[in-house]
This record gives sequence, structure tokens and C-alpha cells, in this order.
Amino acid sequence: WGSATVTSVVDTVSSSSTLTKPSSGTYRDYVVRVSGTWFQKGATFSVSGSLVVVYAPVWTLDTVTGAATLKAKVRVYSTAATGTRDVTVTNPDKSTATLTSAITIADP
Repeated sequence: WGSATVTSVVDTVSSSSTLTKPSSGTYRDYVVRVSGTWFQKGATFSVSGSLVVVYAPVWTLDTVTGAATLKAKVRVYSTAATGTRDVTVTNPDKSTATLTSAITIADP
């Protein structure tokens, strides 16, 4: 295995890396895709800071290009701080890869 890298993090609906807090209610859910290389089957990802929670990442591998992706529901709570967040992928062997300022949490 090589070293894992994270190349992009986007909402699967808007293809944006900005996740907007809810204008009403306590949270808003997104489906987020994390792309990169050398993600191992069973890898997970997390978002730095608090009140942005990742649920049940699913790993897929493009057998043609060798590119790996993780897709998961990401919940942004209305009380989450705005600004940029890092996204870290953790492989089952405990190796990690972080994309700094991968997403932005924005006010509605």
C-alpha cells in the first residue's frame, strides 16, 4: 500500500465543499463524498471541530482508475461554528490522511 491522500470533499447533490447550517430546526443532513487514493476497505473519515457528525461511511473503489471514495451522511447542527474544517480519513491499519480546510460550514 502507498500513503493515503485526500483530494476532494464535496456534497453529492450540489458538488460544493460548502455545507450550510439549517435555517430552521436543529440540524441539516448532507451526503458527502471524500475522494482520494489508497483508502483501504473499511476506512472511515471525520470532520474536525464539533457539531458536524459523520455517519456510516461506505468505501468504494473504481477498478479502472484505482481511485477510492468514501460516501457518508454528514449532519451539520445549527449551533456548529462557521468556517473551514479539516477532513481526515483513517484506514483500518490506522494510517491517516488529512485535507486541510476541506469543507466550509456556512450560515444559511
